[in-house]
Amino acid sequence: MFTAAHQSVSLGPQVGFQSMALPDLSRIPFFGPVLFDQYILFYAAVILALLIWLLVHHTRTGAILRALGDAPEACQAAGISVRTWRTAAVLFAGACAGAAGAYLSIMRTHAFASDMTGGQGFVVLSLVIFGRWTILGLIAGCLLFGGINSLQQTLQTTRYTSHSTFMHALQHIPFEFFQMLPYVVALLALATLSRSSPGPRYLGQAWKQ
Repeated sequence: MFTAAHQSVSLGPQVGFQSMALPDLSRIPFFGPVLFDQYILFYAAVILALLIWLLVHHTRTGAILRALGDAPEACQAAGISVRTWRTAAVLFAGACAGAAGAYLSIMRTHAFASDMTGGQGFVVLSLVIFGRWTILGLIAGCLLFGGINSLQQTLQTTRYTSHSTFMHALQHIPFEFFQMLPYVVALLALATLSRSSPGPRYLGQAWKQ
């Protein structure tokens, strides 16, 4: 179904990908459904993150990528095309961002709507700073943001279904308050750590040579 006014498309349950439960592992209490009953892109992202960490810290290619941000003049002196390598890195990052958007539409929701990402792509930029420009730190930041996002979604639902007095009290809080919690945490992390983690020396500077 396509609605022009709201620019939304419902793909239907038969379109897109379904979650893939790993035998036996998915039956582990609590951790099983969380870690081993996910979409294929989840497993691919975990493997890709580990491979990138190994590449960046234990290969010549990784040393070049790190130097591109801190000392591109050294790369040029070594005969490395700074512009070509930077372009390839940006294209790879764009492909990963596109895969993340595809996850939302063809895996998680089986639908498309305008602005369905809710600015989460920009939040990742702040999580890079939160992780002090390291891959493992970024993974930790993404897990934190994802955990808080899941928590706010759970609170929005259980405040109407739980018999707890505390949860009933949350019914009077507008739902926008819960939706903003992950972004508030991201902004606080950005404000707290941006000065102590300046990032690559040539961040945001074009290479004109």
